Amino acid sequence: MPRWLCCDETYWRTADRQAFVAAAGRLHLGVVLGTVHWEGDELFNSLLVVDVDGTVRGRYAKTHLAERWSQAGRSLPEYKLSAYRAMPIARATENSIFLVMANAPADADDLQSPSQSQSHGNSKIVHPDGNVLVEAGFFEERLVIADVDLADATGAMALRAVEDETVLRASMQQGLALVERPV
Repeated sequence: MPRWLCCDETYWRTADRQAFVAAAGRLHLGVVLGTVHWEGDELFNSLLVVDVDGTVRGRYAKTHLAERWSQAGRSLPEYKLSAYRAMPIARATENSIFLVMANAPADADDLQSPSQSQSHGNSKIVHPDGNVLVEAGFFEERLVIADVDLADATGAMALRAVEDETVLRASMQQGLALVERPV
């Protein structure tokens, strides 16, 4: 079975990101590109942000990994905080679930630190329709509480993923069997 390109080091070592950046500038496109980068011998799963003039504006290495082929990023750019806020909202909506996120407040003096222990704050409870029911700020220490009606959480997209004919179907069904077992 062939390896997935995203996990193939040879593919990423030969990928021509500079040609992509130049094309973005030539076409006047602002782009967020999922890619990788190396720091020494360490491989990071990254996003590269390219402005409409072809200028690279930033790079962010994922800090929470689902995969094992890359290293976890060690810093959080301050401008990433708005994306960090949006991701759980998107996850609740796309999976038709309530999402509860609890986190310690961010430290404004530590946002650029290479520390693995930095926090992002922004505790929240999100309704399955994407509306944020309650939320603390990035730098605010506050308990977030909301009344929820669990019937609103259909899990429709997650359930669909268990039935769809995809490469993840068998894995999803195995996971479902684990959570359906009586305790």
